[in-house]
Amino acid sequence: MASGHPAREHASDRVWLAASWPFVRGQLPPPARVIELGCASLGGHVPALLRTGYEATGADPEAPEGPAYVRATFEEYRPEVPADAVVASVSLIGPGACATPGTSGRRLGPGFPRLREDPGP
Repeated sequence: MASGHPAREHASDRVWLAASWPFVRGQLPPPARVIELGCASLGGHVPALLRTGYEATGADPEAPEGPAYVRATFEEYRPEVPADAVVASVSLIGPGACATPGTSGRRLGPGFPRLREDPGP
């Protein structure tokens, strides 16, 4: 969403986050440990996850400051404990990334859901 106008970019990101939150929330297990890969500078769904009782961490090189965020790329991020779910809502991580051997698959707990929000096949 690189329009060259940060205010417009944040506004469109906020619209996307608000519109996609019901889908994300509906797909997640009861409050559990969730990682959002590519949470961007607004923090992705992490604030909403925290408000609804999830233990959430956002990972992104441009993540906001704060205890719920880690400034790291998808490839660099190493959570301290396995997650129950991973969300990649505002990132360009492909749908197979969470299942790719050697990447986040090793960081997830058993039976984690993989969410896909893009309109692809």
